[in-house]
Amino acid sequence: MQIDERIKSERKRLGYNQTEFAEIAHATRGTASNWETGTGSPDAQALAALAAVGLDVLYVVTGQRSFVPPPKLSAEEQTMLDFFKDAPKAARRAALAALLGAAPSSAAGGTHSSSGAGAVHMGQVTGVGVQAEKTKKKG
Repeated sequence: MQIDERIKSERKRLGYNQTEFAEIAHATRGTASNWETGTGSPDAQALAALAAVGLDVLYVVTGQRSFVPPPKLSAEEQTMLDFFKDAPKAARRAALAALLGAAPSSAAGGTHSSSGAGAVHMGQVTGVGVQAEKTKKKG
């Protein structure tokens, strides 16, 4: 894969069209198009601006990733993550407890627990409701 193909690949990975990509790099859409067809290359200032929004400059220049891009989430996974991030701490703990309780090892009667302040201890989850208790220090 050549630089022009890697630039296009990175633009698409980041979810930008050519016009948006060019604006970020302080270039014209035509210039960005030239980068993707191999008739031009971005300068250091353009690469720096694009790096600020997640472009893997090392990959564009050398073909070697400086990081492994995270896998794309499905729409359902993204929705769950958005709700989880916005939820109060107690709701996040309950959701985590429910997911851990539904794990295959729990179906066989296993339990999940961790220790420390604020840890969640739980066993099998049955019925509709989920209960999780914080570990309380005895004193």
